[in-house]
Amino acid sequence: MINLVTLGSLQLNGDTGPLLSGRRKILALLACLVRHAPEPVRRAELTNLLWPDRSENHAKQSLRQALAELRPSLGDALIADGESVQVDIDALTFDARLFEDAVRHERWDEAAHLWSGDFLHGLESVAGEAWGRWLASERATLRRSAAQVFRALNAIAERRDDRKASMDWTHKWCDVAPLDEEAFTARIGSLVRAGRPVDAAVCFEGFIRKLHNESRVPSPAFEALRQQFAAGRPAPEGKVVIRGTVTLSGLSQLSVDARSVAEAASVIDRPADAAALQAISAITSHSFRTAITELVEHGIFAPVGEASWAFTTPENRARVFSVISADRRLNLQRVVAARFGTPVEGKQPAAPRPALPAPSRGSRRMRPAMVIAGTAAAVMLVAVANWAARASTANAIELEPGSTVLLDQVRDAGDPTLAGAVNTAAALGLSQSRHVALYRAPRGMADTSANAPHAERIRALARAEGIPRIIKLDISGTDSALRVAARLIDGSSGELLGEESIETGRARLVDDLDRLLRKVRVTLGEPEAIVRDSSRLLREVASPSIEALSAYADGLEAWSADNADSARASWTRALDRDSSFALAELALANDAFTRDDPAQGDRWVRRAVTHAERLTALDALRARQMLAMRDGRLAEAATLAEQVARRAPSGQAWFDLAAVHVAADRCADAITAFERSLALDSTHVRARLGLADCALSLGNATLALKHIDAAQRMDSTVVTAAMYALHRGRALVRSNRLPEADSAFQAMLTGTTVDSANGFRWLAQLEMLRGRYGEALSRLQNATRLYRQAGDAQALFDNLVLEATAFAAIGGRTRASELIDEAAAISATRPMPPVGQFQLGHLMARIGRLNGAREVLRQMSARSAQVGDGQWAVRLLSASLSVAERNPAEALAAADAQGAPAELEPYRLALVADGNTLAGQHDAALDAAQRLAQDWHFGDAAQDEWLRATLRIARVSELAGDTTAARTAYRRYVDRWKDADVFLVELSMAQRSLVRLGGAAIASTVSGARGGSR
Repeated sequence: MINLVTLGSLQLNGDTGPLLSGRRKILALLACLVRHAPEPVRRAELTNLLWPDRSENHAKQSLRQALAELRPSLGDALIADGESVQVDIDALTFDARLFEDAVRHERWDEAAHLWSGDFLHGLESVAGEAWGRWLASERATLRRSAAQVFRALNAIAERRDDRKASMDWTHKWCDVAPLDEEAFTARIGSLVRAGRPVDAAVCFEGFIRKLHNESRVPSPAFEALRQQFAAGRPAPEGKVVIRGTVTLSGLSQLSVDARSVAEAASVIDRPADAAALQAISAITSHSFRTAITELVEHGIFAPVGEASWAFTTPENRARVFSVISADRRLNLQRVVAARFGTPVEGKQPAAPRPALPAPSRGSRRMRPAMVIAGTAAAVMLVAVANWAARASTANAIELEPGSTVLLDQVRDAGDPTLAGAVNTAAALGLSQSRHVALYRAPRGMADTSANAPHAERIRALARAEGIPRIIKLDISGTDSALRVAARLIDGSSGELLGEESIETGRARLVDDLDRLLRKVRVTLGEPEAIVRDSSRLLREVASPSIEALSAYADGLEAWSADNADSARASWTRALDRDSSFALAELALANDAFTRDDPAQGDRWVRRAVTHAERLTALDALRARQMLAMRDGRLAEAATLAEQVARRAPSGQAWFDLAAVHVAADRCADAITAFERSLALDSTHVRARLGLADCALSLGNATLALKHIDAAQRMDSTVVTAAMYALHRGRALVRSNRLPEADSAFQAMLTGTTVDSANGFRWLAQLEMLRGRYGEALSRLQNATRLYRQAGDAQALFDNLVLEATAFAAIGGRTRASELIDEAAAISATRPMPPVGQFQLGHLMARIGRLNGAREVLRQMSARSAQVGDGQWAVRLLSASLSVAERNPAEALAAADAQGAPAELEPYRLALVADGNTLAGQHDAALDAAQRLAQDWHFGDAAQDEWLRATLRIARVSELAGDTTAARTAYRRYVDRWKDADVFLVELSMAQRSLVRLGGAAIASTVSGARGGSR
């Protein structure tokens, strides 16, 4: 007996395996007939349902052809006459009917087992509007039955007090009934009983938003559920950010919508009317009214006129502003700037995080430049805040190694230049200690005692963070007779434990301060021998110029306040005062990398290395590591990063080492380093995402999903909704759960303009993986439109090259050339990374535009000679041109070597395979093609080369005379593309080759495969 599967997927299985594989419309017709059985369906109804865009005669012909294809599988079970068609339901099993029978007889476990997802999932677009209406009606009916099943199973779990089962069943219940208050009430109850009130709060807020988006309001009974997960919790101190819910000191818990409005208002920084707040927060009008009511009730907002509101106090605005992630803040500022016509300030995070593991533009592995951008931040020893600086070491006059000390810097000095110089010098001097480490308040941390005296605020911070000792600096006197004191204070009681001081003058301040700090380190418990041997004079490490030190301090202060332009000006001023101030050079390098200007950053790093005697040992190591990364010397970079991590272990140091291993495609080593990073800092979200990326690279999608979910639970301000959807979607693709991956990428479309553009691009990559290039092109065109709207030249360039690649795959070379010309025009106005330039030139060579490819190669060669990067990109584009010119010797001379960057390795293998094929060296060609086919490159720019690897294997095997291997590879290629568009050029070639090698039996299989995508 044959079995028709329609829940969650669409398959027809017989005794010998799948039947009519890939014939989606034919199977949709069968599902429609079986759903109506035992009643017949009129032919006119079927043609209107499935072929509405064809003339009556053509529609009837299509129906006859479809029935003819069904007949061999169904036999006499398919009953047709001139007026109607029906199926004998007893001749096959049908999962939807079995499911409904189980529900009818209350066999709940059996029904739950049969439910695998929506009826005919993924077939929404197989026909027109009539089909869509019928499908929606059938799905709604089956979803109601599924809700009944999960409601009953949840009730059974509750009676048994099986909390885990209850959470599982309510989760599935909410999935099939997304607007059912009863389902979400049960879900919230199960989460609260399981001790997960935060998850309950997130579930509650998510459902409220769904209702608001449907212009519906929750019932009072549902609103009252808020007390279930809020009751009994003490008023929070400080601020906590958990997923989409924010709690602020002195304020009540805010809903997601209230937070969105508050964030918009904090960025506007002026009284704002309803239209502006709603537009910038991007929520519905009903949600906006509810959010305003909530903010006013909690005393956060106050009306300042008709339909206009402002924060009740500057402190409330500051608290909200402090919890906005840097990326979201910048997006909000852009919207505000567009609305009010004001410029966007140069906002940059004080310590930019590396974009690991998966940049949204599609690279599977972290690019070396991205690693450098993150590693460069580590060079900045201290981001000077107004009342704290950072570390990790411990115990009052007997501080144990590994303790943390809080540096309370000079305040209220009459000479701000002098104060800034002392603060910076003290931070630099103490940072050299192997015994203690300075504490710096986490970015965005709220000052919970803003109105208290400064000493009380410092002690409150020390108690909250468990810091045992405070070092308080003070200056008094005149320029020629200064006294600098360093007092050691108990972090809990505020008791004075000891004091060291020096009498000095402005001219000799740096030297004398260095001696003072050595005394402080000995007082803290560090052995004198270590202090003597490890210390470097501040005159060498920092600068003998008070003005240069002060300017450097101003830059750090501006950077910590997100004012990158001011920071850059201050560091430049420091170098004007002291031209070999290496730390200022490294700070400017960090700024350049953050601005995505690697060439400028590279120049600053190289300049700093020439002044290495002015760097601490750790900073010298970091700078050398950055240079090694820039030059592609990844083994050396890993050695240097490991030395840094072992000498100054921290979560970030081990993360930096892991990032180098990822860039070198050594995920096994990277995993060890990521785990060490988490052992030192369990909240290091990027390390968790790094583990997910490595797990995915090694093929363990289940583990990757686990790490992704853990990272999102850690901090949803770092792992935004779009980032979470992206990471999860990639892992689901690796698990071959393509419908779920599609849904994940679809979720990105509700974010910002750039998030939506990235979502369309990833959806296009998914369609290309399936061979549906026609659908992929519509996604790519949407992405191109949004990238233009966002003004993201780099992303637009990348997307145009990808779109051109898709057109080339379906034979649309004219349109591909037009897109290539547009991409080339963009690269002429803004230099693109060498990898992007290579991809453009490589595509030109593939479609025969050799003069254009030669011009790209000339430009790349000139740039490489000037700035010293992109050598591999130049080599491989030269190889690509040689292949196009049928010159295998030169192609192999350029490409047949190890050591290409991970993002270029797939192209290298493809070119090696093609070069050896031209040279008649079939074994070497086959080896390169097989290595390319065995890897995983979904979402990479090299995805197209990877997908074509199987075809290369088939062609090389055929040329080598191995007909059996060639036939197997061609069949594997055709089978992979069974749902592909029929107009794929290389698919048609593969089908013809398969027919030629296999005869009539294979020809019939190919014919069925091609017809399935009509």
